[in-house]
Amino acid sequence: MTRYRFGPFELELETGKLFREGTPLPLTRRKFEMLVVLLQNAGQVVTKEELMSRVWMDQAVDETNLTQQIYNLRRLLREDSRQPEFIVTISGTGYRFIAPVSLVDEHGNPLAPESLPPQLADSSTNSGKGSPLEASLDSPSGSHPLSTTDRGRRFARYLSSWRQSPRLFWITMGVALLGLGGIGMVIFERWKDGKEADESPAFRIRPLASLPGIESHPSFSPDGKFVAFTSDGAEYQNEDLFVRLIGEGGPLRLTSHPATDHQVAWSPDGLQLAFLRSASPGEENRRYRLMTIPALGGTEREIGRVWGGLDWSRDGRYLAVSDFEQNEPPTRIVLLSPEGNYRNVITSSESKENFFDSFPRFSPDGTRVAFARWVSDHSSDLFIVEIATRRLRQLTFDQKRIPSLQWTPDGEEIIFVSNSTGRKQIWRISASGGTPSQVSQVGDTVEHIALSRDGKLLAYTQQINDTVIEIHSLEQASRNKGLAQPLCTVDSSRTEFSPRFSPDGTQLVFTSAQTGSDEIWIANADCSQPQQVTQFDEEGVGSPRWSPDGQSIVFDRRANQQADIFTIHLRTREVRRLTDHPAADIMPVWSPDGDWIFFTSERKGRRQIWKVPSKGGGALQVTQDPNSQGYEPMLSPDGQFLFYNWEGELYRLSLNPEGGAPVKLTTDRHIGRQWTLHKDWLYFVSPGQDERQVLSRLNYRTQQTEKICPILRTFFKWEPGLSISPDGTRIAFSFLHHRLGDLMIVDGWR
Repeated sequence: MTRYRFGPFELELETGKLFREGTPLPLTRRKFEMLVVLLQNAGQVVTKEELMSRVWMDQAVDETNLTQQIYNLRRLLREDSRQPEFIVTISGTGYRFIAPVSLVDEHGNPLAPESLPPQLADSSTNSGKGSPLEASLDSPSGSHPLSTTDRGRRFARYLSSWRQSPRLFWITMGVALLGLGGIGMVIFERWKDGKEADESPAFRIRPLASLPGIESHPSFSPDGKFVAFTSDGAEYQNEDLFVRLIGEGGPLRLTSHPATDHQVAWSPDGLQLAFLRSASPGEENRRYRLMTIPALGGTEREIGRVWGGLDWSRDGRYLAVSDFEQNEPPTRIVLLSPEGNYRNVITSSESKENFFDSFPRFSPDGTRVAFARWVSDHSSDLFIVEIATRRLRQLTFDQKRIPSLQWTPDGEEIIFVSNSTGRKQIWRISASGGTPSQVSQVGDTVEHIALSRDGKLLAYTQQINDTVIEIHSLEQASRNKGLAQPLCTVDSSRTEFSPRFSPDGTQLVFTSAQTGSDEIWIANADCSQPQQVTQFDEEGVGSPRWSPDGQSIVFDRRANQQADIFTIHLRTREVRRLTDHPAADIMPVWSPDGDWIFFTSERKGRRQIWKVPSKGGGALQVTQDPNSQGYEPMLSPDGQFLFYNWEGELYRLSLNPEGGAPVKLTTDRHIGRQWTLHKDWLYFVSPGQDERQVLSRLNYRTQQTEKICPILRTFFKWEPGLSISPDGTRIAFSFLHHRLGDLMIVDGWR
């Protein structure tokens, strides 16, 4: 097999596989095609238009898709765009591949000139014209490399070489036959793509807003002239509300509250916006505030408290939200009046199943509500409820993540986002049921969608999060009052998070999505030799923790549409399931003696700490406070104390039979998932007085608190990212390396 070699990489043309020093790397079809084009034109500028036409052929795509693919390719090659080794951006024009390129066989041996076609043989011996491929494509007359004269001259040389080498003749004939087959496949693919393009709308995708940070929750005004949305700013902090006139001017900021604003809906007359605002830190009532504000800014008004979800009926009579049925989880779809004096639960269930209803959307005629029903934090399906009769109809049955949905203007279909194929893509399904069909012209990193009332415009958020694990010297960070260059990093073009040092400090376990799905990986503590441990090929595998003997890993996994606790033995790769409950069982940790697994569970509708024997058996509830909850358990080295987080504060519970009530260890710290336990100290990251994040530690026996250093980096909010090595010398972080969250608009959707 033939491979392109450049730097430590080899690209195998026949299989489309990419290797780095013999280790295969994940490579999508788009990245493969783009890399081939760049390698074939190494040393020359490839214009953006040429790249888009070669990679996407006849599909109408926006230039941002090209930018995203180039970014992903650079990340895969571990390249810094500011100091490129392989791909250089030619401002306003395109890209050039600058590294030397050679051809090798599958064993890495350079292909001899006599076994190559003349144009490649020339390239293998010409080193005076830039890269080998640049030399092979160079035309003596300065004309196009594939000019008629040049082709004739090369063909004559090729015929002469046949007479001298029968072996080359048969090699050439074999290549020619393969080439004919390849041409046939290309013709078929182009015909198929052209046919699909003929049957699909002619889309034009363009950026709607490009503010710093993540733009989310778009919503079109009733006349389709404005879009309301939220943005969290360059520092990845709280979201605020914006509105923009499509095609003209910049966005108008409507809110600037310290809390997070999201889930936007327009009133039917286009004069008001309803939105949700998160509870302020320290508030006992954790439900969102349901707010309204004039569409072009003004005085805010609070309607009440709800749990999530938001839409406004076209007759203006109702707001659809997600809220508790009787002040306790789970959530149902509830209709409220804009004045807050009417409440009607429309998805109540007599059997009280442990599911959560969210993201309600009124049908255009106002008689039905579509929504997502969740059985775990990663598993949901699409439903429709008739408001008058409360009759339910289930539309999807694959229990995947559905973060956003919209009705088509005629009420015949529902457009929704789902990760059914492993990536968040847009789908459509008939409101009467049937098989969903994918909208392939829009990318595969979609989060939130909105559809104009005439159906001609679609807005969506294109989101990519890329995290990196960094190992730092804890002593150096404390001495220098800041983080220096990391000792090592674990990185790919996807997310890496939840790092944990092994009990002997020689290895690191973590979660990575570099293969396209969440999987458990291990590496040496110096970040070398990463190895994939699990191969579930599904989203929602995470929270890995070592057993005390370092032989097994416990983790949570969303299998069979529910979140449960599993273990895997590292030597035998045997996977054992420890819990099997419809409620979410997540965030496990081993007890120091190895006999128990403590975990977070929602078995009674509220998050509490439970435990299960590590060898299997029934689960027991540990935390019992009816007025509080808890998640993410950790245990002291002697096994006497349980620690957990609730509402951003850390608690300690004695596991002795007469240990008493939980003790609150922190106040006003607003701690997220970045905390860990090492000996007698709790290490955590929390906002400082100047709003910068600070790494601190608290002695849970003496209550002594010490600030270590400020953290001038951004964490991935929803995933853990902090671990201390057993000897206390190193600290592992999971930082947000790059994020893309642009709001895009599709013209000609219908």
